[in-house]
Amino acid sequence: MPTLFRESRILGIPTSLLVIFGILIPGWVMLIWTNASNEELASPTSHTTAHRNAQEARDEEARVYSYWPSTLRVDADMDSFWLNHEERICQTHPDEHGRIGVVSCDPTRDHQEHNIPVRFWGGVERNIVSDWKCRREGDDFVCRAID
Repeated sequence: MPTLFRESRILGIPTSLLVIFGILIPGWVMLIWTNASNEELASPTSHTTAHRNAQEARDEEARVYSYWPSTLRVDADMDSFWLNHEERICQTHPDEHGRIGVVSCDPTRDHQEHNIPVRFWGGVERNIVSDWKCRREGDDFVCRAID
């Protein structure tokens, strides 16, 4: 009986394996190259050690907390004039305990602050001014960490 499919080979290796490795190996090379580049960027000559350590701590906290949201009642200038699904870049400011206490989305406008619940995707115990992308989702406000 004649074969309908004959697998081609290059240097004795089935081409299907070469295609798989052709996709995976460049990804490994990119991962190794990216890690080496990040180590170079993190050198003490480009940033102070304290700043680098603080950023690494925020990054690690954001990774851990990005899997589930935290809802906090905060003072915010968000209001009903936001359109549904409208997004803005906002800044958060810590309270006396180092948690997010204030969300400011329009510092140039004379506005009334409201004490409202906001859902945060990212670490809320930062003790530093941070940037967030905030969105109105129906009657709720949701903020996702940028830094």
